Amino acid sequence: MTFGSAELAWSVMTSDRRALLDALCGAGPVCVHDAARRVDRDLQTVGGDIDALLNAGVLGRTDDGAIIFPYDAVKIAF
Repeated sequence: MTFGSAELAWSVMTSDRRALLDALCGAGPVCVHDAARRVDRDLQTVGGDIDALLNAGVLGRTDDGAIIFPYDAVKIAF
């Protein structure tokens, strides 16, 4: 995935969101509650991060509404 600018990339890929993606790597589909539990953060805050990552196309949803990050690793390159 690419972003139009470094500023846009960093506004989407905050440190908390990168930690969330790390926690979701290889996990398969999870619900928002499980995602929040994996990073030991507030459900509402993690829900906002998930929404931002969904809007950016970084995360996806399964047919039953679970969150999916179908990759085994996160690599950020410039």
